[in-house]
Amino acid sequence: MEFLSLSIPLWVIFLVVIIVLLLVWQFLRFTLRIFVFFFLFFALLMILDFIGVFSWIQETFLSPFL
Repeated sequence: MEFLSLSIPLWVIFLVVIIVLLLVWQFLRFTLRIFVFFFLFFALLMILDFIGVFSWIQETFLSPFL
């Protein structure tokens, strides 16, 4: 295969494509893990707020100091 007047073997092109696909897959796995972490973190915060944990902490520990 000719590319910019250079002869590149077909196996090199396949190797580069496979390496790029592996790198993209690793990046997607990383971003999905970060997304799941933040999603669970904010879901936990919403659940704790719905239960009233933060109001209880504010009334119990912070009201004597205010």
